[in-house]
Amino acid sequence: MAIKYTSQKNGTTIEDVSFTAKCGYASVNMIGSQFDLSWGPEHLDTVVADIEPYKGPKSIGNMIVERFPWAQKIFREHGRLGADFRTYQQYLISEFPNCNVYYYASGTWEELDNYLNMGYAVMLFTDKGKLTKSGHYIVLKRQTAPGVYESADPWFGDGKIYKRSELVFNKPYFLVML
Repeated sequence: MAIKYTSQKNGTTIEDVSFTAKCGYASVNMIGSQFDLSWGPEHLDTVVADIEPYKGPKSIGNMIVERFPWAQKIFREHGRLGADFRTYQQYLISEFPNCNVYYYASGTWEELDNYLNMGYAVMLFTDKGKLTKSGHYIVLKRQTAPGVYESADPWFGDGKIYKRSELVFNKPYFLVML
């Protein structure tokens, strides 16, 4: 399935989250674009506003905080929900109720490769110290060779090629929507 590339560097009006911290929002936006073509780069502000429980109208983020103790802890510790993969899973479930969203906290490369081979993009969290000091969300679009992937990286660009060893130390931490 095709995705629409979204850069986390896009100018946005959501000031509570810096553009350097928007890789997860941009990646989940790209995953959503597989199923709704209106989820292009211009949709990024909507994703951030829907996820983060700020002062405005009740958002999906408010529901996530009210419903899940882990989300309360994440929001208390980080001041935003976008710091946790489970937030993105719950967001996609609420936005795409007819799809299945699977989150793998300790997946295998075989599982991840199977989804890519079926044509689904996969949202991956890279380990701290690999692409960035603190970890980074990217979308893997396809496998180009065994252990080599074409990505849609919200910071480093669309079409960037990575080897597994450049992304994680051990098991992949990923999300896929079918």
